[in-house]
Amino acid sequence: MNDALVRWTLPTTRQSGGPLDPDDISGVEVSISSDNGANYTVADTVEPPILDKQFADLAFGDWLVRLIVIDTRSVRSGGIVTPFKIPDESPPGDVTDVDIVLT
Repeated sequence: MNDALVRWTLPTTRQSGGPLDPDDISGVEVSISSDNGANYTVADTVEPPILDKQFADLAFGDWLVRLIVIDTRSVRSGGIVTPFKIPDESPPGDVTDVDIVLT
């Protein structure tokens, strides 16, 4: 099992390109998926000034993290999805098909 620390930077503009006051951000919804995005689990809604989320004891494989910014009027961004991979670092499997020939 492995841990992953996700970090981000808050936006300074709205999707229209207009300015976004940092005080207008109420939080970032952090979700995670281990099935190629078919199902996300909301892990937390992180409020500024915190800009990270720790995930503990993740199994090896491919993961997706989705971050959605929520403003103080509960308007949600489209979200960004970032993939990451936890390598399988378990020991090698045992040999197979052992044959012993007596000589």
